[in-house]
Amino acid sequence: MRHIAPAAAAAARPALRRRGLAVAGVLADWHRIVGAFLAGATAPEKLVPGRALPEGGRDAGVLHLRVGSPALAPEIAHLAPQIIEKVNGYFGYRAVARLHILHAPVSRPDTRPENRRAGVAPPDAAPADKESVRRQTAGVADDGLRDALQRLGEAVAARQDRG
Repeated sequence: MRHIAPAAAAAARPALRRRGLAVAGVLADWHRIVGAFLAGATAPEKLVPGRALPEGGRDAGVLHLRVGSPALAPEIAHLAPQIIEKVNGYFGYRAVARLHILHAPVSRPDTRPENRRAGVAPPDAAPADKESVRRQTAGVADDGLRDALQRLGEAVAARQDRG
């Protein structure tokens, strides 16, 4: 049995590095970090780190945030201190000092619990890959975690098959 975490981290690393989001959880947990309303209207684009400090470490950076509706941009700007506080609370340190609002479409996968747990695999995952992932995750007791690991494993397998 192989662990899926190293393969998932390796597959995601190049995309996350380009976006400056060293912590993949920000993307995955955006809904929990900022709440349903803001998560539906915004998406983190990238995190630009602050300048290096003489005593070591870095100054807080700038979070580039996509806002899907131009009409919401003023409200998002007004809520910036609360959003920054929530993001910094997620990181556990002062990672973000300010927001840069980008007017761009926000596409969101359907994250409603009933659809997230449906276990729908990517259409291009091979049946053998799906079965292999199911066997590898069969010992996971938590249904939600098992379903999430199966979807991730199937997506990684499908991507490896293409590339």
